[in-house]
Amino acid sequence: MNEKKTRKRGRILTDKGFDKLKNAVNKKFPFFGIQPTDKEFEQILSLIIEKQGDFSLDTFKKIWKREENADTKYIKAVAETFDLKFEDNIDYIHKDDLPNTAEQKTLSSPDTADTDIEDSNLRWVGRAELIFDLRQKLSGELRIISIVGITGIGKTSLATRLSVDEQISNFLTPSWVRFYDAPTKTFDLVAQQVLAEKLSAQPQLQQDRKALLQAMINELQVRPILLIIDMLEAVLISDGKGSHFWQEGESIFGDFLERIILAENMPSRVILTSQYSLPVLAQGRYDERIWEERLEGLNQEESLRLFERWNVSIENSQTEDFLTRIIKIYEGHPLALKLIAGDILNEPYQGDIEAFWEENKPHFEAMERQIRNGENVRSKYIIEKVRSRVEDTLKRLYSSHQYAYLMLSMGAELECFAEKLAWLTVVCDAPEKEQDLAFATLKKRFLLEWEKPHNKVLYRLHNLIQNVALEDNLGYIEED
Repeated sequence: MNEKKTRKRGRILTDKGFDKLKNAVNKKFPFFGIQPTDKEFEQILSLIIEKQGDFSLDTFKKIWKREENADTKYIKAVAETFDLKFEDNIDYIHKDDLPNTAEQKTLSSPDTADTDIEDSNLRWVGRAELIFDLRQKLSGELRIISIVGITGIGKTSLATRLSVDEQISNFLTPSWVRFYDAPTKTFDLVAQQVLAEKLSAQPQLQQDRKALLQAMINELQVRPILLIIDMLEAVLISDGKGSHFWQEGESIFGDFLERIILAENMPSRVILTSQYSLPVLAQGRYDERIWEERLEGLNQEESLRLFERWNVSIENSQTEDFLTRIIKIYEGHPLALKLIAGDILNEPYQGDIEAFWEENKPHFEAMERQIRNGENVRSKYIIEKVRSRVEDTLKRLYSSHQYAYLMLSMGAELECFAEKLAWLTVVCDAPEKEQDLAFATLKKRFLLEWEKPHNKVLYRLHNLIQNVALEDNLGYIEED
């Protein structure tokens, strides 16, 4: 007698199904990461309830996190909310039927677990309206966006976010020129990035500036890209009156950008990041083709969400008030807030916001008095405040983890992103266990930035942290 095959109950999203859902959610609720905060989950849930009726937050979290099976009817309801059509065994499947070669990338075991690196979208919060506005501009007549702001304010992060924006990347391929780790900071880097092998195939272009620029414009017209030139201040010099001009021999940057502005047809777009405003281009005409976005800090709500993303637990109104006061002191400066989060999460506080506040209370209250008394004009002294925050963090690191401090100080000599092994090597005289602990400490305290080109994780210090380490803190090493 044939036994009737019992259909297994419940399903879990496959990678394909989850990617569909994640992309659809990001279109409705721009710039949520892989792991939304509780407030963000509630916002998404409100839309599901509006379209599908009664629905629990726990059920939606179960579907999103993919750690256990959920009822198929609920998965379909979520899909319908975002105008998706899911198919059984393609977009969702019973957890027991997952092949070993296609194990799900759940939040508890991300595909980057071996490096403790999270998805680059996970730390992105805020600036949703700004990103929407800049996306619209790039899709229209605008050809050049210059993102200007003080160090650590999030210029490179914003450029990165725009470069991976689905609507932008659909018609423009990102192409980066990073002056941070460039051995020579000249226009040659831009020419090489735009022309690639065509530049070496036509050596005469190196001798004919006019022909070089025309070849680059032609390439940008026939091969649309999003050209991102990061840290352009490297080729700018102050005129002593608040403005800047191109370094000697690098005025070709201005000629290149003007040609992009003036070209009759230009499908490519350019994003520049700089601490300083650009020299005037095209005599100030064509405002519809060039835009300066002066970046400031995150607002209070965005900053609090960022602390949540860093796993700083806001347990009550008092701890939220402490963080809010800190946010106001540092004007929502992302780098300063990240270092504070790193301090709170690690010893001696171990996540205790109140203990961190009490120990630093005299310092913070003195800064608040300065603001109330008008001694700190908004943004005038923010760089000094952030630099002081970096110094405080490094002093704390020196007291608690001297090998980690030594690794950071010696690693500041590295001029580009480097693999973990390179960072371990700078303290090669230390025991292997201490090397690993030092590296882990720098990551836990958010002192290392990272990128993952070609499946290889590389690390570096932020420019400001690097400068402080080189200029101030090496004195500790010399004393020892």
